Amino acid sequence: MPRRTRPEVKLDYDAAWKWLITTFLRLLMELLYPDVAADIAWERGFTFLEEEMNQVSRGLRPRKGAVDKLVQFWLRDGAAVVVLVHIEFQAQKQELFPLRMRVYQSRIFDKHRVEVYSLGILGDDDPNWRPTEHGWERWGMGTLVRFRVAKLLDLERDLRESAGKGDLLATMFCFHLDTFGRGSRAADWLTWKLQVTRGLYDRGFARDQIDDLMVFLDWLVVLPPPEAQQYEAEVHEMSKGKLEELYSPWERKVVARLGPQLREELTPLVRDEVTQQVTQQVTQQVTQQVTTEVTQEVTRQVLAQTLLMLLRQKFPHFPQALEARVEAVQAPEALNALLLTAMRVGSTADFEKELTDPAAG
Repeated sequence: MPRRTRPEVKLDYDAAWKWLITTFLRLLMELLYPDVAADIAWERGFTFLEEEMNQVSRGLRPRKGAVDKLVQFWLRDGAAVVVLVHIEFQAQKQELFPLRMRVYQSRIFDKHRVEVYSLGILGDDDPNWRPTEHGWERWGMGTLVRFRVAKLLDLERDLRESAGKGDLLATMFCFHLDTFGRGSRAADWLTWKLQVTRGLYDRGFARDQIDDLMVFLDWLVVLPPPEAQQYEAEVHEMSKGKLEELYSPWERKVVARLGPQLREELTPLVRDEVTQQVTQQVTQQVTQQVTTEVTQEVTRQVLAQTLLMLLRQKFPHFPQALEARVEAVQAPEALNALLLTAMRVGSTADFEKELTDPAAG
């Protein structure tokens, strides 16, 4: 039997950028497209149209290296029309990218009959590739679709400078740029990931910012199990005495999905609950016995409170009856699924349709 080789390091650009765009959309728009962000009525909210994006991308979405997001915005000028902005992240040079932008825009317009604009984020390593249009012309006739792109390589100097000053998104973008040309040896990636993580503590980032940066880093660079375990152990030592060590990597990702504002409200709740539970432990043996139960209960409470905060923020008149049903859900897996549902749906009615019977959870 041939010897099985150890899995290589996985660079999961898709998962990392999907999380980044979903969590920090406004900050991302303000950094890369400030003129567009200035025209958006952020106070009216926005909606990710995941199902619609899945429909228009059929047959065109690459297997990897690209993230598509369709977002519904209102404009500050009071326009009655809702503008759909198609945001595309591309991690590798792809000749079909301009065609895909064109077809997406056409399909979205056919479905919604409103203004559609396409924005691209190019995260590739080719300094000469920056497509901005797709079309043709002959015999005095033709058609042209234009779109805008922000290329991280073009912005690298400014991003490095901003990252040095503690800018959160610029630091994440630099993580992405630093993955270019690093080879595939797991030991080298472990060393790099540890150096980067130590730098976050040394540079004085706030706790919630370190959480966000480590979540993005965890999504971006997936180490094989032995190196992943070593990384978690060393990070545990770095963060000794801090609240972060009470979170597992999975819990960090769940809480971080909703961004810094909601997590600021959650942190006291988690800290108080954990403190209350832990102070009841009088011996090491008892501590070991109850740790699993405490962690599960705290995780359930964190997920439930996070879900309710998101729903109240997204739907100011969220019904109390639905709140009671959410609070009755016991299974963390069901609450996690409802979090993803809440981020996707556009109305309380849509959320209620997907809210499972708490007794079943």
